[in-house]
Amino acid sequence: MLIFLEDLEPKSLLPKVISKPWVSLSEKLARPPVLSYASYCLHNWYLIDDSDAIDLDNVALINNFLGGIDEDWFVTIHVCIENAASEAIKACEEIANCNKDSEESSVNELLDNNFNFYSCS
Repeated sequence: MLIFLEDLEPKSLLPKVISKPWVSLSEKLARPPVLSYASYCLHNWYLIDDSDAIDLDNVALINNFLGGIDEDWFVTIHVCIENAASEAIKACEEIANCNKDSEESSVNELLDNNFNFYSCS
């Protein structure tokens, strides 16, 4: 296991016993062999109660690296932010599909609805 020790210089390479399986797994998952935001946050949580919605009281971490509540909060808040933004992303897609033949009132309604996603209540 690699750990940080204050008096030692960090290594520039991982040992093969770690790097080979990591790269192999990353290739199978079609993901880069790094700890990315998507891997660490978006694919590292579960619902405490599957019948309830995604919110801070119902989301928990699968893997916690440092063991503190700050780390839990950092990840779970991002899961909830991404979930809340999903409707805005759908609205942006609808707006992107508008063209010169789209009704102006329909485009304005989409823009207004999308703006409301970004408004704080």
